Amino acid sequence: MAYKIIYLFPSLNRQGPTYQLFNLLKKLDRNCFTPLLIILSKEVTNSLWKDFEALDISMQRLNMSRVGSLITGYYTLKKIVDKIGPSIIHSQGLRCDILASKSLVKSYPILTTARCFLQDEFVRQWGKLKGRLYLTYYLRQLKLFDSVVGVSEAVSQNLLNAFGISTMIIRNGVDNDIYRPATSFKKKQTLRKKLGISQTSRLFVSSGLLSGHKNPLLIINAFKSFACKKDILVFLGDGPLRRKCQLESGEEKKIHFLGKVDNVAEYLQAADYYISASLSEGFPNSVLEAIACGLPCILSDIPSHKEIHILNPDGTELFQSCCIEDLIKCFHRICMKPYIKMQEKCIIATNQHFCASKMARDYQSLYINMVNSIIK
Repeated sequence: MAYKIIYLFPSLNRQGPTYQLFNLLKKLDRNCFTPLLIILSKEVTNSLWKDFEALDISMQRLNMSRVGSLITGYYTLKKIVDKIGPSIIHSQGLRCDILASKSLVKSYPILTTARCFLQDEFVRQWGKLKGRLYLTYYLRQLKLFDSVVGVSEAVSQNLLNAFGISTMIIRNGVDNDIYRPATSFKKKQTLRKKLGISQTSRLFVSSGLLSGHKNPLLIINAFKSFACKKDILVFLGDGPLRRKCQLESGEEKKIHFLGKVDNVAEYLQAADYYISASLSEGFPNSVLEAIACGLPCILSDIPSHKEIHILNPDGTELFQSCCIEDLIKCFHRICMKPYIKMQEKCIIATNQHFCASKMARDYQSLYINMVNSIIK
């Protein structure tokens, strides 16, 4: 008999946690587990709802507003969950975790996934005062869960050291059915032609939100100092710093801002290197996707990037965060290394550490252990 698992999630907008949930459900063993997805919020415009529907899973949307979830959410959610009678509940996201801790935690085995450095994320979203108050309340609720999963060793260590919360580590996983290297040099050249990229250029890619904590201005200024005639830098994604980034690039025709695109995998397959100068990350999808496509990566030395480097030392180079001189040196270092060997190491690291199949197996083991502990 398959275990029923309710996945409680805030919304299916196109962002990292949603893609990770999709990867998990796609690889979940349906012979052992029957997933049911409950979404709190109303349908958003930029939604992955249809993608999840294609996985052939039971889905229910509660259409709760933020205020409504505080007033009637506890009762509504408990009534729905009791009717389903799940073996386990896997909650994710602030609102879901608060509702679950108030209405479900005493009735069912329940876990949540922590995806970031909470103290950084709460301050970034609500400012110092509100962020700290909300964080204090959230941590009290988090301690009620049967299990908390950290998406990286860095996230787990932070929860333990900063807040005394023990976690299990299950790293984010990339769907390497989609994110994989171009099958041949000819395929890569065909992709470049399709994307309007010179076939003789050395292409560097950075993806994600153009915001302060992603530090794109550092990348731009370092690249301008490093780049030779055949080098091109492409930013995939949008954000509040886009205009400033474009101004900083000046008349430089080597730097391009493409905004949000639906074919990130194609750009990664067409590229030569990937760059992230982020100041804070949990375990970044964008870097894992680049590695899965065989791209050597230039990464800032934040804890999550250091962890990726330890697991893939020959396919990554680290530089000192916010240090333009060290980033310039890093550009030179990585370009001097044997490229094919770096590609091979990236593919090996993906299969061993960063693939969605491994992530799903690790969660499945945790689910079974939680059910067995209740039965005993």
